[in-house]
Amino acid sequence: MRPTCFPRFPLEQRAQGEQFILQVIIIMAKTVFNKPYTRLWNRPLQIQPLLLRHPRFVWLINKTVSNNRLYYAFSMIIYLLNTVDPNHTFKQKLETLFQKYPNIDRSAMGFPVNWQNEPLWE
Repeated sequence: MRPTCFPRFPLEQRAQGEQFILQVIIIMAKTVFNKPYTRLWNRPLQIQPLLLRHPRFVWLINKTVSNNRLYYAFSMIIYLLNTVDPNHTFKQKLETLFQKYPNIDRSAMGFPVNWQNEPLWE
C-alpha cells in the first residue's frame, strides 16, 4: 500500500532508501523556507514527511511528536545539516530568533516540553 505522504514519488524511488530520505528532507526544507512565516508557524504542514524509523545518526528520542508541525520539519533539517556539516549554526540562529521574539508559542509549532534536552537539539 502506498503511503499518502509524497504520492508523486514512484515506488522504485522509495526503494532507494537514503536517496529518497534526502529528497524528502530537501522538499521539507523548501516548503518551510518558501512559505510565508505568518502562515506556517502554527499550522499543520501540508507535506508530511515519513517518520524516520531507523536513523543512522542522532535523532529524536521523543517518539510522540507530530510529523506535521514545524518542530519536526526543523528536526529533519537539523538531521540533514548534522550529516553534511556538524558545525552548522542553524540551531543557534533559531534560538536567537526565539530569544528575540519570546512571545512565540513554541507549542503551537509542535515543540514539546523539554525539547532542548533532545540530543538532536543540544
